[in-house]
Amino acid sequence: MFIAILYLALIICLISSFVELKSIIKPNKNIILGVTLPYEYLNNEEVLYIVNNYKKATFKFYALYLSSTLPIFILQDYASLVIIFFFIWIGIFLYANDRLYLKYFRTLLKLKKDRNWFVGGKHALSIDTEVCRIKNKLSFSKLWFIPSIVISMIPIITFIVKINIFINMPFLVSLIPIASTLAFIYLYNCFTKQRAESPSENSEINLAYAMIHQKSWSLLWILSAFVTSISTLVLYYNIFSNNPNMFLIIVPITTSITICAGILFTYTKVRNEQSSLLATTKDLIYTDNDEFWEKGYYSNPYDPRLMVENRVGYGLCYNLATTKGKIINYSFYVILFVVFIGFSIFFLRLDFTKFYLSIDGIHASIDAPMYNYSFDVNEIEDIKLLNELPPKGIKTNGVGTNLYSLGNYKLDGYGNCKVFIYRKSPPFICIKLKDTYVFLNGFTPEETNNYYETLLKLTK
Repeated sequence: MFIAILYLALIICLISSFVELKSIIKPNKNIILGVTLPYEYLNNEEVLYIVNNYKKATFKFYALYLSSTLPIFILQDYASLVIIFFFIWIGIFLYANDRLYLKYFRTLLKLKKDRNWFVGGKHALSIDTEVCRIKNKLSFSKLWFIPSIVISMIPIITFIVKINIFINMPFLVSLIPIASTLAFIYLYNCFTKQRAESPSENSEINLAYAMIHQKSWSLLWILSAFVTSISTLVLYYNIFSNNPNMFLIIVPITTSITICAGILFTYTKVRNEQSSLLATTKDLIYTDNDEFWEKGYYSNPYDPRLMVENRVGYGLCYNLATTKGKIINYSFYVILFVVFIGFSIFFLRLDFTKFYLSIDGIHASIDAPMYNYSFDVNEIEDIKLLNELPPKGIKTNGVGTNLYSLGNYKLDGYGNCKVFIYRKSPPFICIKLKDTYVFLNGFTPEETNNYYETLLKLTK
C-alpha cells in the first residue's frame, strides 16, 4: 500500500505537469508560454514554432522521466530508500521541468524583443478604487467554514471526553481534521484578499471580472473544507473502531482527487469566463511585465503585493522583490529540506537497526528503534510459536514494510498488540500478557527459537 501510494503520487505529479503544460501553450488572454504578446501575433508562425518545439520537448521529457520511476519497485522492501528516492525524484523533476520551460520562455521573449512586439505600459499597475472597496463583499462569507470547524472538532472532543475508551488513539491524529480545515481557510484568505485586477477602464467590467474570481475560489475552498472535514472524520473513527473497514481508506484518496479536480475545474472556469468577459469590451488596459518573470519567478519591485496569480500553471506565487515574500518562499524550501532529512533519518534507522529481545532475570526487554517495550516474565499467561504471520490488522502507532512490522497494532482476533517481527523470517512468537499480546521473532529462525526456549523455561 505504501509503495502504491507513493507511486501514485509520482504519476499524479506527471499528470499535473501535463495539465499545466496545456495551460502554458494555450493563450491566456494575450499571454502564451508566459510571454505577453499583441493579440495579432499569438498565431504568428515563429511564435507557434517555438510553442510546438516546447510541447514536443516536454512530451519527450515526461516519457523519459516516467520510465525513471521503475527503481521504486526494486527498493520497495526499504521504506527509507523509497522515501529518499521519492523526494529526490520529485525535486529533480520539478527543477528540470522548470528549466525546460524557462529555456523556451526566454527564446520566445527574445523573439518578442527582437521584433519589438511590446504591448501596453511597462511597470504599470492598474487599480480600480471602487472594485477594491467592495471586493471582499463579492466572496462567499467565511462564516460558511463554521460547519467544517464544528465537524473537525469532534475527534478532539472525543479524545478528551472518552480518553479511557480511545486510550491508544494518538492525540496528534485527532488534530488532522481541524488542521485541514485551517489550511483551507488560509487558502481562502490567500485567494480572496489579494488585490483585485483591473484589466479595463470600465468599472462594471472590472467588478464582474473580480466577482468571477472571488465567487469561484471562495466557494471552492469552503466546499473543500467541508468535504475534507467529513472525510477525515470517517477515516479517523474507522481507524480506531473495533472493526475497521479497510475499504474506507478509499474515502480520503477519493476526496483528495476530487479536490484536485475541483481546483483544475475552477481555474479553467475562472480563466474562460474572465476571457469571455474581456472579449466584450474595447476599454482594455494593457501592461507588459514580462521582465519581472524572466528569472522563473515573479520579482517586481514596483508591485507592493506579496502574492500574485502565477503566470503559468495554477495558484498563487510570492513576489520575491518583497522582503516578506523572500522570507516565506525560502523558509518553505528550508522546511521541506528539514522534513526530507528528518524522514530519511527516521526510516533509515527503522530499516537498518536490528531489534532484539534481552532477558535479565524475570525482566524482558525488546530493544527496537523508536518502539522499545518491556514486561516481566511472570506476566506471561500463554506463549506459543506460530509458523505463519500474525493475522491482519491496522497500525495504530507503528510502521510496516515488506520486511518488518514494528510498533502498536490492532490485529484481528487479538485486539491491541505490540508487534516486533521480521515478516520474512518465520517462525513468530505470540506472547499473551494480562492486558495485551506481544508478537516477536529474531532476525533468523535460530534466534527466534532461542528466544522461545528461554521464555518457555522461565514460565514453567
